[in-house]
This record gives sequence, structure tokens and C-alpha cells, in this order.
Amino acid sequence: MPVMCCMCRRRCTIILISILFKSEVMWGKMILAMNMLCLLAFYVRGEHACLRVIGVKSPFVAVGTPELENSETFLRSADSTVVGIEIHEADAHRHYCLGVNNKVCFFSLSPGGNVTVRVEEDGFRFSGDGEKRNARLAALSQKVLYDLPNVWVNNYMSVLFCPDYLKVDSARLSHPAYIGKLKEIFRQGIRDVEQWGGEEPDFIREWKSRLRRMYWEAIVATYNVMRYEHWQRPRTLLRAIGRMPFRDTAFFKTSEGRVWIYNYLLAQEEEGRFRFTLSDYLLKKAKCIPNRSIGEEYLLRELSRRVDNRELLCLSETLECCAPWIKSRKGKILFQEICSKAGEQIKNDTLNGEGCAFIFEDQDGVKVSSETFRGKYIYLDIWATWCGPCKQEMPYMQKLEQQYRGEKIVFVSLSMDRWTEKEKWKLYLAEHRIQGVTLIAPEGFKSSFIRKYGVTGIPRFMLIGPDGKMMAHNCWRPSDPRTELLLKKLLSAKN
Repeated sequence: MPVMCCMCRRRCTIILISILFKSEVMWGKMILAMNMLCLLAFYVRGEHACLRVIGVKSPFVAVGTPELENSETFLRSADSTVVGIEIHEADAHRHYCLGVNNKVCFFSLSPGGNVTVRVEEDGFRFSGDGEKRNARLAALSQKVLYDLPNVWVNNYMSVLFCPDYLKVDSARLSHPAYIGKLKEIFRQGIRDVEQWGGEEPDFIREWKSRLRRMYWEAIVATYNVMRYEHWQRPRTLLRAIGRMPFRDTAFFKTSEGRVWIYNYLLAQEEEGRFRFTLSDYLLKKAKCIPNRSIGEEYLLRELSRRVDNRELLCLSETLECCAPWIKSRKGKILFQEICSKAGEQIKNDTLNGEGCAFIFEDQDGVKVSSETFRGKYIYLDIWATWCGPCKQEMPYMQKLEQQYRGEKIVFVSLSMDRWTEKEKWKLYLAEHRIQGVTLIAPEGFKSSFIRKYGVTGIPRFMLIGPDGKMMAHNCWRPSDPRTELLLKKLLSAKN
């Protein structure tokens, strides 16, 4: 079966991707192998539209939109011939993003169109309908994506769920002239678009506007990479983030705009631009957004997400704190709906406050019971070596473990890796020197403990009290600053 990841399913027309294997028995195994590596063709079909991709070597082919609203990844597989994604049927000359073979490229596909793209070592070669337009988009992609030290192309690979990433040059990112270089690249891109003769005025305006937004996206993507790698952020980068514009309210309702806000607020938080408590954390973040209307939408979206995810920890206090700040009529109606739903969840929750017990094996095959830690808090990390977001949280988990070593708390990492791959899990623990209690669930997601708390996605964090009762079955991540604040509060409280 193909691997298929959707970021958004608000589309109507079905696009089909077909994997064609052009091999015959008489050619033998060698020709078959060559075809599997180099001559696989992928088709994207929409309302009588077709995209044919030739020269695929990577096992993954990804198709999405530059707005980051709709992305799917397809695993090249001999036993899978057709998979589908949803695309809005009314969008003529819809713009897409293709990720394959460590490369990313923008292209245009219109209803009824037939486009072929050949993936070559030095880029993409388009033919068929819209050949001139797609050649221009390919050249633009090369300029704005690859003239930077791989931050921007990696950002798109991440959004498109591509597994292949390029090495990032930390020296270039840290150089004081980097932001100026970044700005000039996008300015030149806009000048190039203005010289596209024969194109529709709306198409020109759209891509000029898109490039202006992409500049700011590249800024926050740079910050995110440097933060994750713990590299020193230059002051020019921090100043640029502080000047980010918040005028286009429609843009900030898109997935692209939400990613922009997330990274902007992350930078504000990292640089200590606001102080917060457990209950006013989301409100303080919303107040950091210069445009109040956008700030209110952000706050309501985050509150709704918390309720939908059943993140009940401090939820009542948070809602009470945020209530006076919601001013718009539409916002007040939505806030009331959120409060009603939250109230029902808190009232009907039977998991928090009840006894919680588990027994799993450690890397030495010794069975470890939660009863071993009675009298201590347990901060439980449910993860796997194949989970990227899980591994991103691991340094923060290790930092907490070191910070509170010797305190009345134990940090437990419970792996969902397959039992047949536990040697891979052990190797990861050794290579990364993972501290704390490290356990593995032989039955993975089918284990009774995991099913009891409805864990279907990871990473997932839980907090168990010294009395063995569940305090939060969907706790904040180690990277969330509220986690450290919560632990300080709990561990400093008098027994």
C-alpha cells in the first residue's frame, strides 16, 4: 500500500497518480531493475489533467501546493498502481510543488492539461501544455530555493513529507550578510517575474505577492533550523523577524500563514519577549501578534485545537483567562462553543485521576513496573525511532531529565518500535546516549496501556502523580515552556 499523508482534505476533484513499470519479461531482471530505479513514471490525473514524472530514483514522490495547504507523499511500490489526493476542481492553472530525488520545483497544472516533467541531475525539464510557463517556474524555483544554504528547499521537503534532506551550511546562516543576501534573492526573483512576457497580469501579480511572502517564510525557516541545531542566531535575523508584516488577514487563515505565525511566536518566546503563567501562556502569545484580529483568530484556533486534542491540563483556567480578550461578535460565539465543548470533556473525562499502571521491558530485557516509581512523579514520553517529531523532542526530554535528576520525578521513554526491530531501538539509545528509564512496548500501539489512553499518534506525553494516578494523559511536550514551569510548581510544593 502507498504511504499517503494529507495536510488538508478540503478538495473536490480527485487527482490520480499511477506508477507505470515499463518492463517486459524478455528484458530480464537487469532491465527491470533499471526501470525501477530510473524509468518509473508517475501520473497525476485531475479533471482530465495529467502530470507525468520521469526519472524517479527516490522511493518517494510528493505533490503539494506552494501554500502548504495540501500535500501528499507517495511511496514507489511495485504492487501499488493508483493513489489519490484531493484538488479543488475550480482552480484553473493551479500551482503545485513537486518533490522528488532531493529536488523541489514549482509547476502549474490546469484542468484538461497534459504535462510531462523529466527529473535530471541539474533540475527539471517540462514539456506539454504550459511548457513555457513551467520552464519559467522551474527556473524561478532554482533561483529562490537553491541559491540559499539549503534551508528553504529543506523546508519544502519537510512540508511535502520527503525523507531526503540536504546539508545546511551553518557558517553561511550565521554570517551577518545572510539576511541581505536572502532579500536580494527574492527581489531578483520578483524582477524576473516582471519580465515574463505574454503572461496574464493576474499570474504575474500572484507570483510577485507569493515571492514577498516566501521571503518572510525563508526568514522563519532559517530561525527554526538554527534553533533546532542550537546555532547562534545573528541579530540581523532577530531584527528581521521583529519586522514581519501582519496585514493580510486572508493569508493568515491559510496553512502557510499559520506556519508563519507559529514560527514568529516561537522566535518571540525563545528571545524572552514575554513572560507567562500556566494559564495565560496562549493569551500572551496572541498579544504578541501586532494585528489584534489575527491574534484573536490565532487564540481561538489554538483553544479549539487543545479541546479537540483533549489537552485538559489547566484548560479551565486558560479559558477563564482568555475570555475578556475575545472582542469580535464572531469570536465570542466561537469561544462559547469551545467553552461548552471543553466543559463536557472535563465533566466526562474518566481517565485523569484514576489509577494508572504499566509493565514494560527495558533494553536489558528486565520488566519494569510503574509501581517501582511510587512516591515520584512520572513524566512519560511515548515515541519511536522512526518518528521525526519524537526525535526532535528528545534533546528537550534529556535536558529535563538532567535538570531534575535526584528530584521526586522520573523520566520514562516508552518506544513504539516494532518488537522485531528492538535492536535498532537499542542502537539509537546507545548512539544518542539517552538517559532516564527507557522501555519498549512489545505490542506497540496494540498494548492495553496504549489503547486505554487512546494513543494513535506520537509523540505523546503523560504525567502520572506520586500516588500512581494519572494527572494528564495528554500533557505538554518537553519543548513547551509550560512543562518546565509545571514541573517546578509540582516539585516545589510542600507535601
